[in-house]
Amino acid sequence: MVFSSCAPNPALDGAYGKKYSWKTTGEEVCSDFTSRAKGKVVLVTGANTGLGFETARCLLLADATVVITARSVEKVEETIERLKKLVPAGNIDGIAMELASLKSVKECAEAYIKSGRKLDILINNAGIMACPK
Repeated sequence: MVFSSCAPNPALDGAYGKKYSWKTTGEEVCSDFTSRAKGKVVLVTGANTGLGFETARCLLLADATVVITARSVEKVEETIERLKKLVPAGNIDGIAMELASLKSVKECAEAYIKSGRKLDILINNAGIMACPK
């Protein structure tokens, strides 16, 4: 599913278009997959702000174990504190990863694999819009 945060998207007129739109909240989408997210380990990139933060919060409310990434250890720790205030019972962890650096991405992936933690769902939230052609 692709959702536009700016304007109505005619591409959403299919199976999901009648239910979801550019006005859909994180809670509304989360309510549809709560049973599938419960107990899963979900890694969300760029979870310290915006859509990534809201996605992580909704996943915590759905009883998923959430692993967040942000550009620095400080941002990860700050985000974990903010999320714990909103969802005190949430199971959350984090790891620093700078997506603009392939070295950082590789180090993060290697550290995650080495930790032995499973990964059920990966949400590649962070990205760049309006890339040059």
